Amino acid sequence: TRLGSLTVTKVDNATPANPIADPTDVDFSASFELWRCSTTDGTTWTVSGDALPVITDLDIDTSAELPVAPGTLPTEFSTDPTTGRATVYGVQAFNFVNNEVLSTSNLCLVETKAPKGYTLNPEPVPVTTYANVADPAAGNYAMTASVTNLEDTITGQLPATGGKGTMALIGAGVLVAAAGGAAAVRGNRARKN
Repeated sequence: TRLGSLTVTKVDNATPANPIADPTDVDFSASFELWRCSTTDGTTWTVSGDALPVITDLDIDTSAELPVAPGTLPTEFSTDPTTGRATVYGVQAFNFVNNEVLSTSNLCLVETKAPKGYTLNPEPVPVTTYANVADPAAGNYAMTASVTNLEDTITGQLPATGGKGTMALIGAGVLVAAAGGAAAVRGNRARKN
C-alpha cells in the first residue's frame, strides 16, 4: 500500500487557479468526506461503501496517539477559511491498490458543507493529481484535488442533470397551460352565444 497526503482546495468557478477563502469569516470553510469511487465513462463518478477515516493532524505519528476504539477516526474534514485548503494524511494513493496501478482514480471527495454564500457541489470529485511529481512510482504521494465553488443562486441550485434548460422547460409548461386555459374560456363563451 502506498500512503500519502491529500490537499483539497476550494476554487473559484470563473478563475479555477484561485483558492476561495475569507480570513474574516469562520463560516467560509467547506467540509468533505473521502470515498471509494468508480466511473464507467470517465466523467460520471459513483461512490461506494462508507466514507473513509481521515487523519487531519500531522503530529499523530505513533499508534499510541490514535484513537483505540474502532470507528473513532473522523470521516469528515474542513478547509481552513483563511486559505480555502485542507490536508489529510495517511491516504492510500488514488491509483494504486493491491500492488497494482489502476487506470483511473478510485478516490472521490464528497462535499458535505459548502462555504457561506455557496451551494453544495452535487457531484463526487475524483482525486487525480500528484502535486510534485509526474510519476507516482518516484515515491512522492502528495495528492491534490480542486473542488469548484458553486454560487448559491437559483441557477446554482438546479440539478446538475437539468441546469438552465430546466427553467426553459418550466417556462414553456406555464405558457402551454395558460394557452389551454384561454382556449377553454373562449370555447365556453362561443357555446353560450
